[in-house]
Amino acid sequence: MYKHILVPVDFSDYSKKALKIAIELAEKFGSKITILHVVHEEGYFTVFLSESELEELKKKIVPSVHEQFQKLEEELLANRNVEHNFVIRYGTPYAEIIVELEENGYDLVIVSSHGATGLKSLFPYGGTAEKVVRRSPVDVLVVRKD
Repeated sequence: MYKHILVPVDFSDYSKKALKIAIELAEKFGSKITILHVVHEEGYFTVFLSESELEELKKKIVPSVHEQFQKLEEELLANRNVEHNFVIRYGTPYAEIIVELEENGYDLVIVSSHGATGLKSLFPYGGTAEKVVRRSPVDVLVVRKD
């Protein structure tokens, strides 16, 4: 039924719940999972940072994202018979999710209805799940926080 499932993660408990559901579906249907993290690029950072400073910041973020991917691997994917890979994209989360969906032949995207808090709450654009639902070229499963 679903051969390739995209699971965007922000490493919150909510997105981990979405990944757990994706793993269950992948085992049932023999699907491949791609776990996507979008490093949110804020355009106004360029007001405060030079292009070289922004590139240095990216270089520091990537190892952190890989560490988080490794934790997901150990916590949720170890000893599971699921083909999977990890992808990092840069930009606005909902837009990069849609681009990933359009470019790479997915049949399902599983998103959490809520994301991480903390620093992201300072940038109240919200609604990533809603925007994905409205614009997705494939089926969408929205996982509620409770």
